[in-house]
Amino acid sequence: MPDATIYRDPCVHIVVRDFLGDALKEKILDGLKPLLPHIGKVYQQDPDGVDRSHDEDGKKGVWAYPFFKENPALDDSCLSLFESQIWTLKLRAAFRETGDMLFQSYNFTNSSEILLSRYAAGGEMNWHFDQWSLCAASYIFSMDDAPQEGGAFVLGEIGIENDAMKTKTYPFEDDFLILFPCKATHKVTPTKQERYSLQYWAECRADRPQKSPYA
Repeated sequence: MPDATIYRDPCVHIVVRDFLGDALKEKILDGLKPLLPHIGKVYQQDPDGVDRSHDEDGKKGVWAYPFFKENPALDDSCLSLFESQIWTLKLRAAFRETGDMLFQSYNFTNSSEILLSRYAAGGEMNWHFDQWSLCAASYIFSMDDAPQEGGAFVLGEIGIENDAMKTKTYPFEDDFLILFPCKATHKVTPTKQERYSLQYWAECRADRPQKSPYA
């Protein structure tokens, strides 16, 4: 796996470019293709069971684990393969090296969720933060080799959403992973074509079964 780079502003976060590499990316995306026709309104409950379903700003998605559970004849190995790359020794070391309690706690999680998202042309996501308690990972990728315009990932500060907050913008890159605190505000700028991503969350919860051997 390529090197993981730790940044401190506007909040602690980790970036990995060329995260999967061409061969592994192709294998994982092939496994996710059965989900594509089912992308729609995101039916979501947060870890406490609160309904947070949404269909806004042109973003639609499908939860990967529930989909494969409902379709047991399909091969779901793409999920464990993706998770295995999140939990490499190199990334685990980066979590510790941040010196940040959220990232250090990430190494002790036992439950995970994966959301496959698609933005339509012109789609965007306004400033928001995630409902999980630790860290989130966003894996941004292209389904083809067509040039991508727009769809930048913008990271803000933890618990702050105003014009004075610090931000850092990452223009669209294929095969790009960013890990950041769930409570850090973030957004996606308008995209000029379809934009895909995998969102990944992991937590340590006694009341939820572990979903893969890697979380």
